[in-house]
Amino acid sequence: MSKRATIPYNLKEPSNVICYENDESQPVRMGDIVSITVFGYEASESEVTGELMEVSYGMDGFIDSVRLYNHKNDYLSTPISCEGVIYKPEE
Repeated sequence: MSKRATIPYNLKEPSNVICYENDESQPVRMGDIVSITVFGYEASESEVTGELMEVSYGMDGFIDSVRLYNHKNDYLSTPISCEGVIYKPEE
């Protein structure tokens, strides 16, 4: 079994990793199935779920966005702004 990388909250402090917002005992790892809340117009929100494929950081070192792969629809999302807030999907 290969070890998947955990996700640093800030690149300037890579030992401080992101844990799931709804399960703080579990670190988020690349390749995990995750959920991200997407905020739309007029304060609407929806949830996007998929395999964590990419994490992008801003100039300040903090997470800016992620990209998820949806296996059901064979679709890689456009970058989703998340600011490090990631949820473990309900089973």
